[in-house]
Amino acid sequence: MTTTTPANKMVGLELNNEWLVERIIPVGTKTGIGTGGNFSVSYEVKNKNTGKMAFLKAFDFEKTMQEALSKGHDFMKIMSVLTSDYQFEDKLNEICIEKRMRNVIKVLNKGQSVIDGRIVPYLIMELAESGDIRMYVERTKDVSLAMKLGYLKDVTMGIRQLHSANISHQDLKPSNVMVFDSLNAKVGDLGRASLQGVPHRFDNFPITGDQNYAPPEQLYGLIAPEWINRRQRCDIYQLGSIVAFLFTGRTVNSLMREFVPTEIAPPRWGGSGNQYDLALPYLEKAFFQSLEVFDGVHPDWLGLGLKNIVLQCSHPSYENRGMLKGGGIAKIELGLDRLITQFDLLIQKLKVFGLSNKI
Repeated sequence: MTTTTPANKMVGLELNNEWLVERIIPVGTKTGIGTGGNFSVSYEVKNKNTGKMAFLKAFDFEKTMQEALSKGHDFMKIMSVLTSDYQFEDKLNEICIEKRMRNVIKVLNKGQSVIDGRIVPYLIMELAESGDIRMYVERTKDVSLAMKLGYLKDVTMGIRQLHSANISHQDLKPSNVMVFDSLNAKVGDLGRASLQGVPHRFDNFPITGDQNYAPPEQLYGLIAPEWINRRQRCDIYQLGSIVAFLFTGRTVNSLMREFVPTEIAPPRWGGSGNQYDLALPYLEKAFFQSLEVFDGVHPDWLGLGLKNIVLQCSHPSYENRGMLKGGGIAKIELGLDRLITQFDLLIQKLKVFGLSNKI
């Protein structure tokens, strides 16, 4: 028998003498909660003073404990992990507020409620009126080329803001890109993020986020020694997949796997390959073959521009993602400013040719 946990009983509560909890909302619609959504409950809340709507992320400690205890896990260790997760995400959000990250979902309030004798910690965040970009594109159908490029520029700016604070998101995907009525997008859900120099349990996961967006080295179990290679280059790879999704409806991984032999492909792709270094030449060949999908994007110069962006972002070799070269000397640089400029130039070119509203 499934019991209703305290985190699911917040409708009707008033929080911090300011926020009224109105209704539960499905994970992924307006929440910015993707991979970690199974461990939280999302609500729409209203500021009783301003009428402003926001969403509330309630951490479902009870559900997590019930599932863990049913598997014979230690109660005290479970509580320690849950507390650590909440404190870590809270710390990341504090950094985002302090650094005034305009393209990352902002926390507006936080606290905890006691329901049925159980503590339910929560965060109240900005609510994206149009939901996540995956659902927005599917629902709207008439999203223009310029709007898609604008959203991608916003996402890239959000990644740059996180990286400037030594934060890696690690779970970038369409359901974690939130669209606002002001026609801008923000990056949401820091539940799987990594902060350089501050160890956290997700750092030990072979694949931290959604495996459909995981870079090849993670799929083969390779852990790059340098943090920037292991974490931030993962974000760049996932950005390339979001580009591919918006313009082709598919991820880089789903495109590549069609061209990788079964004996080379990683197990998560239905293959038997287990060595990244040996698979890399095959992955590179498959990657360049998969880029041909952008030949079907029109106008032709837009398809070529997007192909070049994905080439910079999602190369199977993590060392080649965002690599800039100057004076013949390789420089470790993710090139996010350059990517922002490239998106901007494509947007301006659409305007010049009168194609800003083209779908």
